[in-house]
Amino acid sequence: MSYKEWIRKNEPTAKELLAQRNKVFENTPTISIIVPVYNPPERYMASLLSSVLNQTYPHFELCFLK
Repeated sequence: MSYKEWIRKNEPTAKELLAQRNKVFENTPTISIIVPVYNPPERYMASLLSSVLNQTYPHFELCFLK
């Protein structure tokens, strides 16, 4: 099975994504994402931010350690 086929079969539907956004955990813990950085190229930071901001779970903090 190709990756494209796997994605088609396994990607959540819009309804499933909405359910994830509304109720993932019984409580709503804040998930900390800790990222060590030292002069990262801007494109990598942009990609990282885009990925994090597009997650379905909204309760997170993004921490950069320099």
